[in-house]
Amino acid sequence: MNKRQLTKWREDYTVWDSPCLGEGLYLHVHFDEKDDVKRLGARWNPAPNGAKGGHWWMPKKYLQTDCPIECELMGDGWSGTIEDWLNNHKMIAGQYGRLSAPKCLDYTTDSPNPPTHSLIGTAGDDLLITVYETAGIVRFMGNAAHGSDQWLPTKEAQETWAMLMTSGYRKIVQNKEVSS
Repeated sequence: MNKRQLTKWREDYTVWDSPCLGEGLYLHVHFDEKDDVKRLGARWNPAPNGAKGGHWWMPKKYLQTDCPIECELMGDGWSGTIEDWLNNHKMIAGQYGRLSAPKCLDYTTDSPNPPTHSLIGTAGDDLLITVYETAGIVRFMGNAAHGSDQWLPTKEAQETWAMLMTSGYRKIVQNKEVSS
């Protein structure tokens, strides 16, 4: 993400208030900010296959620790944690890494009507995808070929969706009755 894209993304930033349900939180960090996030414990994940790029993420174990960097108060709910500092600097972009299925299930149990999508494969196998946007997670439920129940961060779910579409899966469009 270049500086112009990052600036635009931060203009529309919504404070992250969902719990971390996996290994950590995915961050959008500009090159000029990397030393600060490294100091707080963030990790760099290089792009696969040695390609240019990569991204930063903050391990869960640091999110609720006291922030050693001075920061202006955010208002209600500011507790001085690293997660607050990341929110104040508009860096949190979602969940990162392997998610805890029990924590995801527990967190989403009371979610009112999340959007769902049904896919069908070339062999007739089906897959139900449920999106929990505010938590930054997506649930894939289907046949044994894809695992019966899998939780992914939104970024990985988008990549999985693209892979499924290129491998022959198609979205099932539900017919709805229209009154005249």
